[in-house]
Amino acid sequence: MRGRWMVAAVALPTLVAVLALYLAVDNIARAGPGSGSAALLSMPTVISYQGRLADPGTGQPKPDGNYNMRFRIYDAASGGTLLWAEPAAADPAASVSVAGGVFTRLLGSSVALNASVFSGGNAYLEVEVNGETLSPRQRIGAVAYAMVAGTLSVPASLSGDIGPSIALLDVTNNGGVGLWGHSTTDTGVAGWSNSGLGVDGLSNSAPGVLGRSQSGPGVRAESVSGPAISAMGDVEYSGALVGAFPRPAYDSGWLAITANTSVAKTHNLGGDAGDYVVDLQCRGSVTYGTTIRGYGGWQQDNGLLRGAFWSQLGSTSITISRLADDVECPQVRVRIWEIK
Repeated sequence: MRGRWMVAAVALPTLVAVLALYLAVDNIARAGPGSGSAALLSMPTVISYQGRLADPGTGQPKPDGNYNMRFRIYDAASGGTLLWAEPAAADPAASVSVAGGVFTRLLGSSVALNASVFSGGNAYLEVEVNGETLSPRQRIGAVAYAMVAGTLSVPASLSGDIGPSIALLDVTNNGGVGLWGHSTTDTGVAGWSNSGLGVDGLSNSAPGVLGRSQSGPGVRAESVSGPAISAMGDVEYSGALVGAFPRPAYDSGWLAITANTSVAKTHNLGGDAGDYVVDLQCRGSVTYGTTIRGYGGWQQDNGLLRGAFWSQLGSTSITISRLADDVECPQVRVRIWEIK
């Protein structure tokens, strides 16, 4: 008997057309950092499933409306053991809205999903529509097994591109954590990409990425072609900034300046000049080498004016001056950092 449903582009008599299986994790309950190691992360209980109903004769989507549906997960493509069902057998079928043939159902919204459903390595979703059980069952792919992953890592031998294989979202907007990883001996969260972002963190009210470690780096970033860390916003840290010093926003390079001369240099940093930190160095004297001797200028007892200084710092330029009798600063270098 020919069924009333079909999958797009596949001539099977009774089948739901599953165009996409979105495994976006909702309702994340977590213990959180500092709560001990007994309960690090409770398992998600909801999977968002999207499918498409089509007419087997025309391939056109079924009419808009509400359809009675049941969902079951088995451990085999046919037969096998029933691992989970929703609604429960004693309850009425769920009324699911269909528009343009497409429907979405949060599996686990009435009968909770848990890690044991996926722990056996095989999970197949079966859908019943208006009393008709559709076939074949849809296999739930590897992304769902993030629900039972205790730790996540990328094999060292992996050579291909990795997309966003796990995207955990605090879709309830209740101030939860999008993705949280914890390990007492290894990496809490590892992100790798051959051409994109290894880890991308975004938050409207808290740090985009937060890393904490008791024995090593809380966050480690490495890049062979671009910035190891790119932040669209302030970077805050409470400990020492070890092993690195921020590059200046402007560096004049070494400038040969004649005594009794002032040179205006354009930096075009914009903003408030009160937010800048400026450094000046001199170079040329054999005795002192690269030095700050003469920084700011001074007048000797015999009235000679020595040294160099900067002045007239603005949002776009800075002036560097060498005094009339100076012998210490034939070359001057100015660097500017922004503190905001």
